[in-house]
Amino acid sequence: MRSKLLLLVALVLLAVAFPTAAWAIYETLCLAIAAVLIAVAWIKIHLTLVCSLVALALLLRAYPAAFLGAARWLGRAVAESVRTVMPQPTEKTAP
Repeated sequence: MRSKLLLLVALVLLAVAFPTAAWAIYETLCLAIAAVLIAVAWIKIHLTLVCSLVALALLLRAYPAAFLGAARWLGRAVAESVRTVMPQPTEKTAP
């Protein structure tokens, strides 16, 4: 604990002594952290996509007939939800 406190005090004193260098180091550190986070997110997104496609392929291989029923059901559900959100105009009856 004491060594961490001494390191923090040393960094603060260096930042006070050389403010432009401290700012450059801070920006570089933030850039490195952002690059690591972007790389991790990119890997997770692509891994999720690959796992989803493999799962779909395995389900299609195991239950080929069920896919057509599921596709029809999904198509009807999407069409119904669109009809619910954007209803078609109706003709008004004349008096």
